Amino acid sequence: EMMCAESPPPLVSLPTEQTNAVEVNQVTIELGKLCEDSAWGQLLDRVGVNHPLAVVVFAMPYTGPRPPGTTVTETTIIHQALDRKNGDPDDRIALIEYIVQHAPEALKIRNSSGALPLHVLCMNGSRAGIKGDMRKRLAIPFIAAYPASTRETYGDFQRTPLHVLAS
Repeated sequence: EMMCAESPPPLVSLPTEQTNAVEVNQVTIELGKLCEDSAWGQLLDRVGVNHPLAVVVFAMPYTGPRPPGTTVTETTIIHQALDRKNGDPDDRIALIEYIVQHAPEALKIRNSSGALPLHVLCMNGSRAGIKGDMRKRLAIPFIAAYPASTRETYGDFQRTPLHVLAS
């Protein structure tokens, strides 16, 4: 007898007029936990059945150099997948590519530092294990989906992705 793979347990849908704040908070907590656990395959399963999850902004503990009073960062799934090196690298790349193809509006969302996903790819890609040809392979569809991102700046020094890559 042929067995079908179980589908992942559904996340609560995104906010609608009928969705209450507790349900929305449950979604953001689960997304943060899956990113923290580097569960890229599970995230891909969930985004695959619910594309709008790719544009949900959620809070996570801040892990970078801490400006005074900073304890959380607002982020998205794609920002986290570009920033974290843990978990299955093939699942992580598949998730990033899926989001770019099916939810390209995620490339226009800034994290709480003001960085777009293209900034994060240029800044953290190498540290997160996305190097050389893979970084180029990802950058091309990022730019094709949101060409203006190459001119967008972020941070105190108002750096474009090219400035970030060159620094």
